[in-house]
Amino acid sequence: MLATFAIAVLAALTAQFASAFTIEVGTCPVGDDDDEEHIAAHYSTIRAAINAAAPGTKVLVCPGTYAEQLEITKPLTLKGVQSGNLRAAVIVSPPGGLVVPPGGFTEGAPQIFAHGVAGEVNVSNLTVDAANNQITNCSSPNYIIGVYLLNAGGSVEHVVTRNQNTASGSNCGNGIGIRVSADTIPSDVTVSNDTSSTYDFARIMAEAPLAKVMINNNSYVEMPGSAAIIVFDDVVTTVSNNTVAGNPNGFSGIAVVGVHNAIVTRNHVGNDPYGITLYTFTGDPSSDGNAITERNIRERHRRNRSLWRQ
Repeated sequence: MLATFAIAVLAALTAQFASAFTIEVGTCPVGDDDDEEHIAAHYSTIRAAINAAAPGTKVLVCPGTYAEQLEITKPLTLKGVQSGNLRAAVIVSPPGGLVVPPGGFTEGAPQIFAHGVAGEVNVSNLTVDAANNQITNCSSPNYIIGVYLLNAGGSVEHVVTRNQNTASGSNCGNGIGIRVSADTIPSDVTVSNDTSSTYDFARIMAEAPLAKVMINNNSYVEMPGSAAIIVFDDVVTTVSNNTVAGNPNGFSGIAVVGVHNAIVTRNHVGNDPYGITLYTFTGDPSSDGNAITERNIRERHRRNRSLWRQ
């Protein structure tokens, strides 16, 4: 009995220690916050590090270019690190282009895809570039996505997303920088201090009733035919202190679609046909109880109103 108890305690302590591991992709000096002296292992690819990581591991990514498409199914931190004068860890499309991951979890092609995680996935300090994605069809996959958290809580912070559009240059309306969705696992997500460029649908799309999403302090340049931030399908959300450099050929800086009780405050939107819009589609939840306050809308094509659709 005593031996069994001792083994159980040892297993618990081992699991706790493993969850505190820090591992590194590449080899580079890291900052004090990342405890360089306690890096447990080094890997040459991000995928290998994720596969080897115990739940709760911090995966540090040294500056460099990584041609990978990543899937995360456990709680962990994925963080790019600054090393000397080198700042960016850049994830680009793999040589064969982006593909829809197996398993039927999504019909999109995300570069970083976290799903079904009972815990937090925190992504930070990375550049996610979908150039050379080799997708030329507007219907398959249905979306090209930089970072996608599906039924996974956590955060996406200080991330640059770019070139989420078809390789053919067609305006398919299927490029998304950051997507958050939750319909089976309640998921709290913070999306903050992110920037993006060159996309053709949305920079941030947050949806589904089990998602609680804080979207704040992001900076976006809107593209033609697009909206910078879209929240819909009864997501619980606060959208605050974001800056959107609009586009006269775009749609909306911030679109609230079929959402109740959203808080949209202290955002700066410019040069859009519609700065901030509230609307719904027939048969979808209504957009009511929302609060839009302290907005700053500056636009050459200013209509200065919210748009409602029945």
